[in-house]
Amino acid sequence: MKSIFILLLCLFFNFSTFAQWVLQHIGYELPGIGTFLIEVIDDNTLWTTSYDPVIANTYQLFSRTNNGGNTWNPGYIPGYVAYRIQSISAISYSCAWVILKNPDTDETQALETTDGGNTWQERFPCATGSDRPDCIHFWNVNEGVCAGLQSPNFFEIYTTSDCGLTWMQVYSPDIPSPLSNGEIIYFSTHAVIGNTIWVGTSRHRVLKSVDKGLHWTVSTPPYPLQGNLPQVEFLNSEHGITRVPSYGYAETFDGGTTWSLFSATGTLPQGGNNGALSWIPGSANTIIGTNDGIHYSFDGGHTWSQFDTLQTKHFTSETAWVNNSTGWVGDVTEMPNPSQTGIWKFTGTLNAILEMDPGQGGVTFYPNPCKDLVNMVLAGFLGEDVVLDIFNLQGQKVYTAEFHQTLIQSDRKIDLSFLKSGTYVASVRSGKKCLVKKIVVEE
Repeated sequence: MKSIFILLLCLFFNFSTFAQWVLQHIGYELPGIGTFLIEVIDDNTLWTTSYDPVIANTYQLFSRTNNGGNTWNPGYIPGYVAYRIQSISAISYSCAWVILKNPDTDETQALETTDGGNTWQERFPCATGSDRPDCIHFWNVNEGVCAGLQSPNFFEIYTTSDCGLTWMQVYSPDIPSPLSNGEIIYFSTHAVIGNTIWVGTSRHRVLKSVDKGLHWTVSTPPYPLQGNLPQVEFLNSEHGITRVPSYGYAETFDGGTTWSLFSATGTLPQGGNNGALSWIPGSANTIIGTNDGIHYSFDGGHTWSQFDTLQTKHFTSETAWVNNSTGWVGDVTEMPNPSQTGIWKFTGTLNAILEMDPGQGGVTFYPNPCKDLVNMVLAGFLGEDVVLDIFNLQGQKVYTAEFHQTLIQSDRKIDLSFLKSGTYVASVRSGKKCLVKKIVVEE
């Protein structure tokens, strides 16, 4: 028994913990300001915009960081009191584009900064009063695409290759015609992989361009053509997902040419259009969802679990990730110290256990460290009898449980309130398979 425990003790140091969320100080001094749009450039550099979740969405605030959020530099775009930041595309810590929109008049302005937001210059991609820019994306300093308000018979889309100094309109037959009843583009739902961009519309269709906005095709996910498409997200050039309230999820494995509906299980992100989805870059199939808390799925959105750490929070902002160990989700500044709140950062490793060989299985525990309760997420043991043993560092077994795994992924709560604070070793066994993790218990 002692030799087995020593082996387990050696093994658990090779496995990372599930990690935690850390509240970062985004820098706004007033309470009630919500972080909304999040533009991640790398694991150190990102920009955010703000909104008011209660009253008029008319804030022109932004914040940025170049050290992973350890310190933030908030800023303000002067001269547009009735406007809100509709869209943002950040190219570097110093360079970004925004679209400002007046929600009462629909008037918009395209602005660029090259000095970190100290000054902003108006740029007008569109020529006439009705052809105002609505949303924007830049691949680099030179190349970008901008969508304007819809004209009666065509979508307003413009491209630039000279830093936004001049813009060229995309005309038919290079872009499909909008449907009747005022179909418009929602660039806030867009996804970008390489040179390819996908955007949703107000009639639940998906527009796609593989050449940075020069030519477009359209597809229709299998649900009624009514209401706004909340979001379209792509993991790679082929695999994408969208969530539609009341209709579940739809996925594609051919770049958006065809879509299939599916019903998800587990602790799903709820709340309709206000939540957000974000794939984990570099993962095989891991996606994050927000609204009533923060949720994660290791199988492309088919099975969901929830981070217990923030399950009482209600998130209406974007979530953005660099990899499985770095991501952010926006929050609202709160009293008594508004400048000490505003955004959460994920600070560990999200173990995508379903991306392991199903014959080997996978397990993780969260939150870790824990207090009274810990969740055990288990995959790869479908149809097997599983034994969970927990040992203290003296080799004494302090907990054991047996169960039959009936789901491809299970999420079980384990009561460890009887344990003293310290480090423990968990062993999950079935047949010849044995997985080892450490669990830290805190008072």
